[in-house]
Amino acid sequence: MSGSKKIIVLGGAGDVGEGIVRQLRQAGHHVGVPSRSQSKLDALERVTAGSGKLTGAVGAIDDPALANDMATRMGPVDMIVASIGSWWSGPPLIDVSVDDFNSVLAGSLTAHYTAARAFLPLVRGRDGGQYVFINGGAARMPIPHSGLVSISAAAQEMLKSVLAQEHSKDPISISTLMLFSMVKTRSRPDGPPEWLSADDVGRQITHMLDHAPQTGATITLAKPSDIPA
Repeated sequence: MSGSKKIIVLGGAGDVGEGIVRQLRQAGHHVGVPSRSQSKLDALERVTAGSGKLTGAVGAIDDPALANDMATRMGPVDMIVASIGSWWSGPPLIDVSVDDFNSVLAGSLTAHYTAARAFLPLVRGRDGGQYVFINGGAARMPIPHSGLVSISAAAQEMLKSVLAQEHSKDPISISTLMLFSMVKTRSRPDGPPEWLSADDVGRQITHMLDHAPQTGATITLAKPSDIPA
């Protein structure tokens, strides 16, 4: 590892984000997490304790002013990790209301888009900077009764690809870490050993800090043994 780095984790107070923050802090990195809830940030400080510093900020992840404030407080940012969105299940796709369709996409695809608008500029001109989208295998698999998740995830993958093409002359990497597994978390700890844990996701992100993928790449992760030693 080439010294301490500065990473902002969007969604860092969520179930998967918590594992990412914990692994980065335990590796000695300085982690920034925006959240709408100070109480969630206080809890995150307790459950991710490590040698690395945690800088919390209360606000919305689509707010460029918040992004700039975090960069001012932390210093030059090396990586942005976007761990945004949640699972959805419902009726067959043809029976989903337009309101529900728009609501699910707003909380996932649109949230990724507006977050990138606010936070990608923090690393855009930074040599070796990274922006990493966390996505799920639903992007490549149609899942009955969770079709809105598949649609949003597939569009999120294209969002990453377009951004990578449009920033191909910038000295940064824009990539996806795609999870082909259920993820065990502190709130849902049970599952077979081949399932990933939130901390496994964090270990992969920690590895990517010093091994940036080619911009536009999609790194797949299906089981703990996939994580480079």
